[in-house]
Amino acid sequence: MNNKQILSGVAVTLLLATLSVRADPLDVKLGLWEITYTTQTSGMPMPESALKDMPPEQRARIEAIMKKRQVQAPQNHTDKTCLTQADLNRAFDNKDDAADEKCTHTTLTATRTVQEYKIQCTGSALRSGVMRTEALSRERIKSTIKMNLPNGAVNNRMSGRWLSADCGKLD
Repeated sequence: MNNKQILSGVAVTLLLATLSVRADPLDVKLGLWEITYTTQTSGMPMPESALKDMPPEQRARIEAIMKKRQVQAPQNHTDKTCLTQADLNRAFDNKDDAADEKCTHTTLTATRTVQEYKIQCTGSALRSGVMRTEALSRERIKSTIKMNLPNGAVNNRMSGRWLSADCGKLD
């Protein structure tokens, strides 16, 4: 999988996760969206359970990469994704969580202009946080995701703008 495919997958996941909270979906247009997101990490965002099973050389390499990312300024990434009615109607569920995790999702706000929920996970990937998405208009959204991890945190800001009703061919 190349970097473009990974970034595309992240953009789609973030868009769908933030747009598909329980209750009424956000009142936004369907079709092609351009999503710009910025992720910033602090601490060691990889769970200790994942690191402890790695060979010492691999663990050292992963820890070095994560420490290097902490001192870098957040990077913006932009991708395009196709949003369908089925995506908007799909309720957020625990199926996306790993089998050994116990996650609860609590809706804090669920209107056609604001969707906000809290996630609390136990198990091998312990984490908690809040995801909030606002429909600024039918053609613009903004979102924040703040996740606390045992050894760090991940903060994600996202903005989206509708481009076209026709998704065309996406890479």
